[in-house]
Amino acid sequence: MSQSYIVGTGYYLPENKVDNHDIAKRINTSDDFIRTRIGVKTRFHAQPTQSCSDLMLAAAKMAISQANVQLEDIDMLIVNTLSPDIHDPSQACVLADKLGLSEVAAFDIRAQCSGLLYGINIAKNFIVAKERRCVLVVAGELLSKRIDTSDAGRNLAVMLGDGSGAVVVSDTADSERQCGELVDMVINADGRQWQSLVTRVPGTANRQFHQADDGDVGHSFMRMNGPNVFEHGVTKFCEIAHSILTRNQLKVADIDKFIVHQPNLRMLEEIQHKLDIDPQKMPINVTDYGNMASASTAVTLAQSCQSGVIQKGDWVLILSYGAGATWAGALVKF
Repeated sequence: MSQSYIVGTGYYLPENKVDNHDIAKRINTSDDFIRTRIGVKTRFHAQPTQSCSDLMLAAAKMAISQANVQLEDIDMLIVNTLSPDIHDPSQACVLADKLGLSEVAAFDIRAQCSGLLYGINIAKNFIVAKERRCVLVVAGELLSKRIDTSDAGRNLAVMLGDGSGAVVVSDTADSERQCGELVDMVINADGRQWQSLVTRVPGTANRQFHQADDGDVGHSFMRMNGPNVFEHGVTKFCEIAHSILTRNQLKVADIDKFIVHQPNLRMLEEIQHKLDIDPQKMPINVTDYGNMASASTAVTLAQSCQSGVIQKGDWVLILSYGAGATWAGALVKF
């Protein structure tokens, strides 16, 4: 069976750093509340003139450069976002145009915060089937334009940040560069959880796809059942970790780095506790970047690769959980 590798990573964060005092000017909250309850100190927000594809473009270019491949080597583009530039056509086609990719398979997936790993798994399967050789996977979010500043939405809004990450998945590893072999992957979902984190408009479940007052009544904003997401999310993070480790005859102590989606600090602390993970093995950036949805895992992975947190020879376990509910895991040998 053909092998597949992560051969390049990239990320982008906007320049505008927003602290909790800035947020408190817009939302009925406080620095103390956000730090205590969620663990976020700062996050990055895009400029009004920036679109999600602008963030994705920078991350994608970095990943291609890090992979030491040419644009023409990319034979598929997979994109995950819940904050696209436009409703349709796909964000992948918008990004392909900005990148200069032409006549290359390009499509979106909607796996929410698990989107990077869903995308990597799809890329891996195309490569193993020998239908593609070099796939670019991009996960990016511009959530600051989706913030609900009302009391109904504040507990979610205070944690949201913007950013993008990307990986290049290839059938060939370069011994002179940092590459990660995709040893094992699992993706899963439980649609019974779909109402725990939901945006109801626009959509055809309504009498009209979109109405002028949707924003006024809150239907176009994300709504979250926080306690349910916390409990179900922690459970699935731990289950998928144990599943992958068991079937590969590994233990938690055998893993050198855990790259985990960054929902909020309290959730990450609970995962560390339940899995008995050495805190030094689990990079945390939600305190500085906020929750960037699907971009969180992608940015954490790219920064860990490029900063030397992940070293050659490391066993790395990547874990994600998102709305839907979706969850995914990947065991990677660097």
